[in-house]
Parts: sequence; structure tokens; C-alpha cells
Amino acid sequence: WASTHIKSRVGAQLATIILGVLIFIDDYFNCLTVGSVMRPVTDAQNVSRAKLAYLIDATAAPVCIIAPISSWAAAVTGFVEGEDGFSIFIRAIPYNFYAILTILMMIAMVVMKVEYGPMKVHEDNAKKGAHSVSVIFSFGSNKNPSFKTSFRFAQFKAYSNSLPKFTFNISSSKERMGLK
Repeated sequence: WASTHIKSRVGAQLATIILGVLIFIDDYFNCLTVGSVMRPVTDAQNVSRAKLAYLIDATAAPVCIIAPISSWAAAVTGFVEGEDGFSIFIRAIPYNFYAILTILMMIAMVVMKVEYGPMKVHEDNAKKGAHSVSVIFSFGSNKNPSFKTSFRFAQFKAYSNSLPKFTFNISSSKERMGLK
């Protein structure tokens, strides 16, 4: 149905978001299902695989976080002792700014056709018909014109995540020693 009714890049991306919102039971199930269903549709409309992955990932967790019937809601309601965890979860939904703003920003970026950084490289390649070429060749060949752009943003440095780990270790050590 989708491949016959969706006729534009924006339509394919919005359909991905809508399907992601409709499948809210579990974020992993969401990713697997939406990815399998929408990949042929987005490929037909020349949407990059990187953009498809972003839309799926940025839809799955935020929707599960605010959906009252989800694995996330079940887990969160079990943590509140002496209170009605489910009613607290429902009352907290309007204050979950991360989830709400992520969904709104995704829709705005798709409708306004905003691309920047490495995603722009992948989308430009996809518009030329190469859905995943920039992902494959950006790490394998210096001859690819998008190599430096893609690789620069994706390059891992060992120290890039040392501060969060250091902070976590110090704070958890203080708690274990009773220093709070």
C-alpha cells in the first residue's frame, strides 16, 4: 500500500514518523518493524538509509516514553512505591520535554527539508540514487568525495567519552563510601 500511495521524499519521511508513532508498544520492536516496512518505500523515494535510521531511532524511544501503554510505562510505574505509579506517569507526560520536542523537531525538519552536517552528505548522495553509498565508502576509500566530511564527524577518539565515565565513577564512589 505505502509504495503505491507515497509519492515524495517528504511523504516517505512523514509516513516513517507516523508509523513509528503508531507502533508504541516497545522501542526495539518499533525500530525493527518500522525499518523493515519503510526501507523499500524510502529507497524508492531516494531517502538515505542514514536519514531512515535517524527517523526510526528518534521516533521509537520518545514515543515509548510518553505512551501510557508501552513497556516503558510498565517499567516506570513499578518503581514508585506507596503511590499510584501509573497516575504519576500520566501526569508527567506533559513535562517530558525531550520526547515531545524530539517528535516536533523531526516533523519540522522533514517538512522544512532541513539537512546539515553528515546527514546532508548522506541525503545528497541518496538524491543521486546512492542510498547507502556514503555509509559504505566513507570509511573505505579516500577517493570518495564525501570521505573527509563523513569521516570527520564519525571519527572516534578514545578520550571523547572519558569525562562522563570519570564523573559517573566519582559520583558512584562517593555514594558507596557514604559521602554523598
